[in-house]
Amino acid sequence: MVYKIIMTVIFSCGSLYASTAEVFQNECREGNATACYMYGLPLVTGDNAKIQDFREEGLSYMRRACIEGEMRGCDVMGENYYKDKQYLMAIKYLEPACNRGVRKACEYMGMIYRDGHDVRPDDVKTREFFEKACALG
Repeated sequence: MVYKIIMTVIFSCGSLYASTAEVFQNECREGNATACYMYGLPLVTGDNAKIQDFREEGLSYMRRACIEGEMRGCDVMGENYYKDKQYLMAIKYLEPACNRGVRKACEYMGMIYRDGHDVRPDDVKTREFFEKACALG
């Protein structure tokens, strides 16, 4: 009996997520940038991020969200480019994110300039980005 109740709850939650995901996907198609972000986020985080097809689909939604003005989508793009070692692309997203007060973006920018990832090492910029990250907590 307990097993049946547990399975019913699990199935209900799964159905709820599926219907919510469909709503976000449909709203994204209609031009809602936040819906694109909300639909793509689970595809680029957690275990899904390890499955290339899910991740690529999620990043396509993040790109769309970013283009349509959802800055959190831009932040995710920058972080993913950084993790993929595509540093010049990452800078395009991370620097504006840092300027908006995203601490992790400032940290990544500091590491790019400290370690000379696709840029000339720059102690001044390194310090600037790390100080900004510290100020953001």
